[in-house]
Amino acid sequence: MAPVRRKNRKRSAARTKGGSQKHPNKDVVGTEISKITCSSGRSKVDLTYKELGVAELQWPAADERELSQEIMRVNPLNRQSILQAPCQKFVVSHWGKTSSLVATGSSSTDSKAWKSGPKSKESTACVHKRKRTGVKEKPTPNYWMMLSDEIILSIFQFLPKKTIVRCARVCKHWQRLMYDESLWHRVDMTKSNLLPGLLGKVLKRGTRVLRIAHAKVASPLCDDNAPFFLDVVPLSPKSPSKSLFNLRLLDATSCSFQEDTLLCLLMQSKQLTHISLESCKVSTAILKAVSELRNLEVLNLAMCTGVTITGICSLVKGGKNSRLKQLNLAWTNLTKATMMQLIKNLPQLQQLNLSGCRETLTDDCIKQLVKSCPQLTHLDVSDGVMLTTQSLEAILKLKNLVWLGVSRCYSIPPVSFSLFTKIKSLKTLQLFGLLNTEGVELLKADLPNVNVNKSFFSTIARPVGSVYLGMIWGVQCKD
Repeated sequence: MAPVRRKNRKRSAARTKGGSQKHPNKDVVGTEISKITCSSGRSKVDLTYKELGVAELQWPAADERELSQEIMRVNPLNRQSILQAPCQKFVVSHWGKTSSLVATGSSSTDSKAWKSGPKSKESTACVHKRKRTGVKEKPTPNYWMMLSDEIILSIFQFLPKKTIVRCARVCKHWQRLMYDESLWHRVDMTKSNLLPGLLGKVLKRGTRVLRIAHAKVASPLCDDNAPFFLDVVPLSPKSPSKSLFNLRLLDATSCSFQEDTLLCLLMQSKQLTHISLESCKVSTAILKAVSELRNLEVLNLAMCTGVTITGICSLVKGGKNSRLKQLNLAWTNLTKATMMQLIKNLPQLQQLNLSGCRETLTDDCIKQLVKSCPQLTHLDVSDGVMLTTQSLEAILKLKNLVWLGVSRCYSIPPVSFSLFTKIKSLKTLQLFGLLNTEGVELLKADLPNVNVNKSFFSTIARPVGSVYLGMIWGVQCKD
């Protein structure tokens, strides 16, 4: 009996041992996943996997497996809560697959909230499926609309004209403000190439002070049917003045006009008071148009070509009713008869420049000038080689004379210059080419209150002195 009992004991021990392997602990079953290994027939298994087109299941590393097991213990098979985990990469064995899940969140507080489970419905929603709730942003206020038009115009007055034209394209409100006449009172287009119709469009904006020195003006002056130019604003529907333009001051020194552009400009600018056509090409029609300007006070025709006797006669006839006070006829090749007629019909002159008239300017002309224009304050008779001491004696009768130029009048002897001490109102005296340095110093000692040979050029009726500082005739022109 003894041997039999031993066999039964061995069988019962084997059964209990096998039963323990078949029925493991429930906690271990819920958390751990057994690893399948094949110690024998490894090559056959690999061939079988290749034939089926699948790969062998690989287990994760030990540290990742332990971390995944911890996740499943806290909240097993809950993908939504895993996505709210801290920003770490976990490899979790889920339903026989190896999936990589990246959670959102980085702080320790986020991880605690994740471990304790979702608190609201919003937190349980998947991150990539959440709807972005658009927050209504408050519209930014338009501070320009809060300002009055006067304040905006005062700001835009500091901008150049090209910037103002660009601002006119922003909106209709700015366009209306940019077309305001106050922004276009002063325009400086020196050395510009003005296309057909361009100058007329600018002038119709209400320009009063214009400088186009050394510029090229194409014909026609104003073409309403011309296409829109980028640097010029459109035309206004009506002009506020009787004439087409409101121009008062015009500086066209050394400007070249095509065809009859200058004539059209003068005929459509009835309110002109200052004109400078120095070194320009004029005609009888242009001088006649100038004579019809009743408000003209300053006229500069120095070194103009095309001056004819008929044109001067028309200018003289119109000068009887004009307000002309400053006139520059330097180097215009006037005849003696024309000059005498001109002098007689301009009694209101206060400043006159007749320099360069070498053969036509004589002592008789100076005597007639002093008789006809007793209010002269500035007189330039430089390069008058025909003038003698008689001319100086006649000039002494001008009681209001302030500025006198007798440079290169070689017929006047240096001894007669002592007569200038009798002119009490004289402040400036120009006599270049007549005295040497010692003679000039002696004359300065005799005339302590007079500036002798201070400037080379005369400024009578000229818009700009030796240097252009953004002003013509003392009026601001450049922004």
